[in-house]
Amino acid sequence: MGKSYFEFKKFTVHQDLCAMKVCTDACILGASVDVKRSKRILDIGTGTGLLALMAAQRSQAEIDAVEIEAGAAKQAQDNFNHSPWANRINLHHKSIQEYAFSSLLPYDVIVCNPPFFEEHLKAEDPKENTAWHSNDLERKALFNLIKKLLHSEGRAWILLSAHALGDTDKLATQEGLFEAERIRIHERSDKKDTRVIIVYASKPTEKSVREFTIRKDDGNYTSDFTQLLQEYYLNF
Repeated sequence: MGKSYFEFKKFTVHQDLCAMKVCTDACILGASVDVKRSKRILDIGTGTGLLALMAAQRSQAEIDAVEIEAGAAKQAQDNFNHSPWANRINLHHKSIQEYAFSSLLPYDVIVCNPPFFEEHLKAEDPKENTAWHSNDLERKALFNLIKKLLHSEGRAWILLSAHALGDTDKLATQEGLFEAERIRIHERSDKKDTRVIIVYASKPTEKSVREFTIRKDDGNYTSDFTQLLQEYYLNF
């Protein structure tokens, strides 16, 4: 069983009501997102609220966090309320489809850590099914909603499983999104990438690809990892 809370330098994330706990990959995503000069940020499927909180720490943006699952929504709201940025993080307990229908202004940044394992066996816990499987929000529908909500000059940052990418880029392009950057995440330099951060734009753009390694061969964190997370992790 995971720890009931995760303490960062400037905020604490309680997670006992959420199926998806704080994990290294999500922290890498949250710290990688470019939020400079952003006025409006959207976190789709906020869960514990981790990504919204990480974005709030490095920006002055108004942040909307959408979560459909009741327990996670309550947890995220509590985490927001006890953070230094409670006045500019707004929790919306509803589906992203419902939220998108009523949203009026586009977002400079959209961040999402969607379900990874759409073709894997489902868990017995329905909360875990919602968190880990994309039956409720298929990739094509997700890209369609992101396109609708993203500013014409904005960027959407999505964390995906490397082994389940499939025709993700094709689906994104069909919905009018174009890959601008790909960050391949490796546990060690000699390991295959397990997660991939893909950054999408609303217009065709030059694409960049880079590798990100978490640990050195001796098991210690790489300098890239410590530099990226030093604003957040207590022991850095």
